[in-house]
Amino acid sequence: MIRTDDPPDSAVSVSVTRLVLAPAENRLASAALAAGAERNKFAFPLGGSLHTVQIGRDRAEPVTLYRLWEPEDVISAYLDEVPKMIAGSEVFEVFTHIDYAARHWPTAEAGPFDPKQFEDGFRSAMRAIADSGRALEMNTRRLWPWMPQWWKEEGGRAVSFGSDAHVPQALADGFPEAVCMLEQIGFHPGNRSQDLWTS
Repeated sequence: MIRTDDPPDSAVSVSVTRLVLAPAENRLASAALAAGAERNKFAFPLGGSLHTVQIGRDRAEPVTLYRLWEPEDVISAYLDEVPKMIAGSEVFEVFTHIDYAARHWPTAEAGPFDPKQFEDGFRSAMRAIADSGRALEMNTRRLWPWMPQWWKEEGGRAVSFGSDAHVPQALADGFPEAVCMLEQIGFHPGNRSQDLWTS
């Protein structure tokens, strides 16, 4: 699937990942190349997202895996998959919604999601992303204060903003709050609205 999200006019200068390539992750590179999405071909950063985890010869989304596995195993498997995705493709420049598996955390059965329980896994995944020279998306659907802090501490130097809007009315939701949070941690906008924020 290729989705384009054009940002609304805004007084806040933010980087927007406007093209998200989200086929099955193991086919990300070939799907992107088939669409003509060579790295740096576009004037805005391409985002790559991990939505599934390998189970034998198949892949499954976390929401499915929570019915089959212990919640802690789902998060761990998801975070273990991030470096594999990073190593397997040069097509995208921004890793998007690293918290995807946490979105479906079974709160009723397992209690509230506690990122500290998975800090080592998140930090390891962030290091792999940072070491590859990529940026990390700050998804405003859920603003986690620990995310940009850990990202910076693990060598992350660039961020993008994404509202994960599936309807036009939700475009850029939470951007002002994200801007304040990132500025406090030491990230700053580029010269153009489509530039990534850097520290």
